[in-house]
Amino acid sequence: MPNVIPYGFETIAHVIDDRLITEVGIEEVATATRISMELHNRVMNNLLDIFVMETTDYKRRFLTPHHASLQPIDPETGRALPGRVGGHYDVGWPMKAGAYALARTFRAVQKMTMRELVRRVLTMQEADRRWVRTHLLAALFTNVSWTFTDEEYGDVTVYPLANNDTVTYFKKGDADTPSTDNHFLSQANNLGDGTDNMLKKLADTLREHPENGDGEVVAFVPTNLEDEVMGLALFNDKIDPNIRYGSASDILSGTAPALGIGELIGYDAYSRTWVYRWDVMPSNYIIATVLGGEKPLAMRVHRNPSWRGFFEDYQREDAPFTEVQYKREMGLGAWNRVGAAIGQVSDANATYDIPSGYNYSTLPG
Repeated sequence: MPNVIPYGFETIAHVIDDRLITEVGIEEVATATRISMELHNRVMNNLLDIFVMETTDYKRRFLTPHHASLQPIDPETGRALPGRVGGHYDVGWPMKAGAYALARTFRAVQKMTMRELVRRVLTMQEADRRWVRTHLLAALFTNVSWTFTDEEYGDVTVYPLANNDTVTYFKKGDADTPSTDNHFLSQANNLGDGTDNMLKKLADTLREHPENGDGEVVAFVPTNLEDEVMGLALFNDKIDPNIRYGSASDILSGTAPALGIGELIGYDAYSRTWVYRWDVMPSNYIIATVLGGEKPLAMRVHRNPSWRGFFEDYQREDAPFTEVQYKREMGLGAWNRVGAAIGQVSDANATYDIPSGYNYSTLPG
């Protein structure tokens, strides 16, 4: 039996060996594969849910909050003037596609073992997971607007998080006039501590916007920043069940959000941020967001529900070959443009640069 079993294959785990799939039963194997793909899609939805809201639109208008205060009036004859309720900005999303083919000859299918089938299913699901993850990170890291040419709707402008363009945003406790903002931060030194703490800068720029609510701030860091994070003056490690803590040590008592991605490192008390290590992130970049607020990104999907997620697109049989095509079609772009913030540290010129391989406008698929 393999060490890793795909979702949905638990009920037939005892036959995942060198037995032929024809011996186990084509119907049983097909059912396990179908359930496996359904559960895989649920897991992928959990990953996306932290950052993404789903839409079938290709563009929409984001309605921003508005500062309001009562107008001074004469108590006897005064009457308030009608006030403007909020502002707005428009955002749009592309539609990209990726696919994976399971192809064999008819004879090879007849000779396929359960162990080989499981290996292929795991590989296919990992291919989808990697594709989605790369597109998600690219949508967050890209700091420029770009144009997607849609076959049905023509040119669609895809926007990044707030990048100091002409769009303005209200801030808590700020003037009644909105102002531009930049959620791509960079500094030449390392992570920093005290007032130079990049986690604090990211948390502050998120908390100042009313559309983000008052939820927990969470940050995702790459492996190369883990030691620096844990060395911050006011950082508290997560509780280790293998350690008995003494009376002279601080013990983290709060409950960390269960996110389903990354691994909790602990809590930075200075920035009031829960920190997670996410091994797939590029070195020296940090992603921060607020849980419970408007999602920073939107994901465009098809109106047809059967074309959402990682789905079986079609089968073909061209003797002596047989093939099954699995496909994912979706596109990402900003929704709440102040709903996440990106930090780059140890940058020579302290100017934000899109990490190599994560420019969404040029990403294949």
